[in-house]
Amino acid sequence: MMGLLDMGIGATLIRKFANPKSDITEVKYKNDLLRTIEVFYWGVSIVLFLAILFLSDWLGSNFLNSKIYTHAQVIQIIKLIGLALAFQLPCGVYLSCLSGLQIHSKMNVIQILGTICRHTLGILILILKGDLILFFIVQVFLSFFQTAISRFIIWNIIKQKRMSNPEFKISILNNIWRFSVGMA
Repeated sequence: MMGLLDMGIGATLIRKFANPKSDITEVKYKNDLLRTIEVFYWGVSIVLFLAILFLSDWLGSNFLNSKIYTHAQVIQIIKLIGLALAFQLPCGVYLSCLSGLQIHSKMNVIQILGTICRHTLGILILILKGDLILFFIVQVFLSFFQTAISRFIIWNIIKQKRMSNPEFKISILNNIWRFSVGMA
């Protein structure tokens, strides 16, 4: 699902950030590119979460039959899944930028630690508690922290080269959409 929602933007960011030019125009473009894609992705994440929130009752009634959880608990689980996905989607933006800048060590540490925490805590919760609600609450927090850390790191790296505040520019989306769609 995350691959479909990426829409080729991850590959586009890697390509654009891999450009070794460091003149003022290129640095400004990268800052604006990241801000534009960041705003776009957070917007998509919010829409995704709101859609899951809106459809949670319907999904819980028509697709999931639980003998363990009440209907209200199933709806709560679906909402938590939506929130975890909403936090997880923008993380790919920040990790793609790190990849394009060839900062693979930090990118890999973020991904490895995130995956280890997500799986280890998930397995422990399921084995020791058997509670899906707690499982997804932990997934929400881990997705949030992984995305927040990724964002903090990339913006701190870029801040060192920043000449002005990054801006959202729709023209950037117009310039990259063909390549992104091709990559998707």
